[in-house]
Amino acid sequence: MEIIMNRPVLVKISIKKMQWFFLYSILIGALLVVIINSPQSSDDLYFRSKGILDIREACKFALYYGNGRFLGNLGNIYLSQFVCLRVIVKMSICLGIVLLLVRLCEVSWQEGIIALALFLLMSPKMFAQVIVWTSGFQNYLPPVFCMLACMIICKRCHRKGWLFLLFFLGFSGQLYAEHNTVISIMLSFAFLIDAMSIKKNIGFSLTWLTSNLAGGGIMYLIPHIFYVPNEFEDYQKLNLFSLNSFLNSIKGNSLQIAGILVEQLFIWILISSVLLVMLRERQIKNRLSECLLFLFPLYSIAVRFIGLIGVVWIKNSIGILVIHVLALLFYMVAFCILVHRGKFAYEKEIFFYVVMAIFSILPLLVVYPIGERCLFLSYTFILIIALTIIKESNIVRKYNHASFIIGASVIAISAFMIIQFVQIGKLDRQRIKYVENAIVRNADSINIFEIPSGYAHDIDIEWVYTNTYFVNQVGDIKFNIMDYKEWLAQYNK
Repeated sequence: MEIIMNRPVLVKISIKKMQWFFLYSILIGALLVVIINSPQSSDDLYFRSKGILDIREACKFALYYGNGRFLGNLGNIYLSQFVCLRVIVKMSICLGIVLLLVRLCEVSWQEGIIALALFLLMSPKMFAQVIVWTSGFQNYLPPVFCMLACMIICKRCHRKGWLFLLFFLGFSGQLYAEHNTVISIMLSFAFLIDAMSIKKNIGFSLTWLTSNLAGGGIMYLIPHIFYVPNEFEDYQKLNLFSLNSFLNSIKGNSLQIAGILVEQLFIWILISSVLLVMLRERQIKNRLSECLLFLFPLYSIAVRFIGLIGVVWIKNSIGILVIHVLALLFYMVAFCILVHRGKFAYEKEIFFYVVMAIFSILPLLVVYPIGERCLFLSYTFILIIALTIIKESNIVRKYNHASFIIGASVIAISAFMIIQFVQIGKLDRQRIKYVENAIVRNADSINIFEIPSGYAHDIDIEWVYTNTYFVNQVGDIKFNIMDYKEWLAQYNK
């Protein structure tokens, strides 16, 4: 009798699990559509045009490329040539990062879907540079995957058998992007200090720091030992030539970094909303901080959609910089005050990742050029903060309408991304087919267009096509960039 009475409860639980499984499937399906339809651009086509298959030649090319990103370069040689490999690796790393975030923050699988949604909801330019653009993906996502895996091993694992994997991941993660290497070393050092203070897992933290230092040393030695001059020799250098160039770099990069962070509006909306709900529950009042918490997402929306940075009353870049930096600073101060006053159980973890998010920006102030992709590590730390706050609030389980909001958001996000990338993929295939047909007709001048979407990393397209498509030698076909509507009108004649 008791078993029969419990059946409705079991059925209800089963239906809820199916609902969450359905939502996960929709988001993962959307990500798959995105990756399949992502156009190759910039370095992707350059690497593909080399046609290197032999592993020895690939290793030689990766070493001589001009930087210490050996694994980044090596991986891109093969990812740019094989579609199936590219799709499998991108899906595995992207979903792996989300899974590791869920494990690191110890959130439930219901709350974990928020991590996957926020992964898709980074700003279009950042998404284009770290997901769509294979070169950006290969240099900036694998090191984050390695870093998160090492953090979990140092926190959770106790068997010595994990030390080999820890060293391998720590060492490998340093051969992708320079500033990731710097931050990973700092993070592993912080983990070692923490392990020594609590006298737990010291060997694991020390192994991680050692592997980071070894991998970082190899990264910075590679350009000095193997470098061969090429067209990329001026790419990504330190702005330390003079005091003037140093100060100008800090000013210009600060403006760019602040703008990139401000544009991550969905994560700010989530953090502010959850925090304000928690403060109301705990009856904590701080009007000024609450107002700042409410206003910053509105400012982010204005910058992202209305183009506030272009309004007339901001006369110069210094004005924009001051507004962006002050907005971020006030928001951060208000956030920290409210977290402290709220007596959060995970206050120390939240403040630690706030510090890491700030430190992850500092190396970028004196480097050029930088782009949205360079801030993905900072975005990851902000994601950890958001998930930790969600865990603290228990908002998904506490409020019935939270599940409805999440479900509706997942469906909307998935539909939007699928529509966007089906169209992007169609335009990319149309452009490639047009170019290939023109080459067959022996055309020496071909008009091409940039894909009109913020999600398409369609930069340097003229240079890329010149180096990718030629008959006898590079440059014997001239490519002319046109607006898509103008190109379409000419194409339909």
